[in-house]
Amino acid sequence: MSCGIKEKLKQYRYMKQELEQLEDDLEEWRSKAESIKSTQFDAIPCGSNANNDISDIIAKIVELEQRRNDKIRVVLEEQRIIDELIDNLPERERVLIRKRYKEGKEWERICIEMNYSWRKTHYMHAGALKILEQKKLLR
Repeated sequence: MSCGIKEKLKQYRYMKQELEQLEDDLEEWRSKAESIKSTQFDAIPCGSNANNDISDIIAKIVELEQRRNDKIRVVLEEQRIIDELIDNLPERERVLIRKRYKEGKEWERICIEMNYSWRKTHYMHAGALKILEQKKLLR
């Protein structure tokens, strides 16, 4: 029954991870551009392809920035939808779902932070998913 909403929450988590990966890639390409930009070109022969290298790097940076911006728009829309659903949960279930799916915390950490046993935490999780699924169906 709760498979649909659980998959939606997981998908949101994965989108955030993908966005972080894009940010890392972008930072790596920007570093490459900086290293080429700071290189001394005095000893480079006229036939060098240094300009092609920097052009390729800039093109890659532009491409990654566009992909990142597109992903940000999708993540923000998903976040808005998920926040609307989560806001309808009772307080402790709301905290649990946010810790798990929005913050990406592991079950062990959630149990410790909420001071609940593993069993109680998973029981609350199942109940929260059931509530979310019902709220989703009512929309």
